[in-house]
Amino acid sequence: MNNSRLLVSITRLTFPFVILYGFYLILPGSPGPGGGFQSGAVLATGILLSYFADPNKHLSLRLLVVLVNLFFVGLTLLVFSHFVVRYNAAVYLFLINLFIGIMVGVGLTAILAIFLEEGR
Repeated sequence: MNNSRLLVSITRLTFPFVILYGFYLILPGSPGPGGGFQSGAVLATGILLSYFADPNKHLSLRLLVVLVNLFFVGLTLLVFSHFVVRYNAAVYLFLINLFIGIMVGVGLTAILAIFLEEGR
């Protein structure tokens, strides 16, 4: 399948900004709108936009599932470590939102990658 040059050019131009905006949404955290899930959805959009621009790329489902599991374990350890070591609230919320954002982004990418693989 050959995509148009316009789609590929626009994707290459917007991809860094979409990923940057996804990480920017993590920063407000709890006090404002944004946070883990919203940033994860934007990060997944950026990754899938890049995938749709070049469908010959192969998304490794095994790697995506391993990454989701690793970030879930890291998030669980971070939550339980807060009972032992008291973090600053702002740092703690940032770390929680960071882990959730990356976990949701990779998870949504994995779900849609499974759908794409099943459709082939």
